[in-house]
Amino acid sequence: MEPRRFPLGGTERRLQERLQHLLGKDERLQAAVVAFTGPRAGIEALLVPLFGLLSMFVNATRTITTVAVTERGVVLFDTRGLRRPTQNLQRFDSLAVLGPINDTDGDSWIQVAGTKFWIEGIWSSELYVINQLKRRTS
Repeated sequence: MEPRRFPLGGTERRLQERLQHLLGKDERLQAAVVAFTGPRAGIEALLVPLFGLLSMFVNATRTITTVAVTERGVVLFDTRGLRRPTQNLQRFDSLAVLGPINDTDGDSWIQVAGTKFWIEGIWSSELYVINQLKRRTS
């Protein structure tokens, strides 16, 4: 059983249902987060007073990916919109590809195979679960 601090909310549950469908019935999802590369979360709020409308293009430079942890390893999914994983991008056979994880308040992030992915606060409880699963296998 995964180490959950809180029950899944509606957003997390819908994401997990979509991912489970993509993974298939023979693989069990343990935790998942929607993450992105590019400028860190919240940078838009800092840029608006300085650069006005140009700050709205920050999201265009981000690549959104869903990081899923299963009993078989880590799977990265291409993600459309903010929470719609569409296809498997890359699969890793163990949690060893997980690098440092910051699951505390503030700038949350996870490193997978050397790439740093930023996490928005809504996914912090799932990031905590991933960190606990990683610690168990270390």
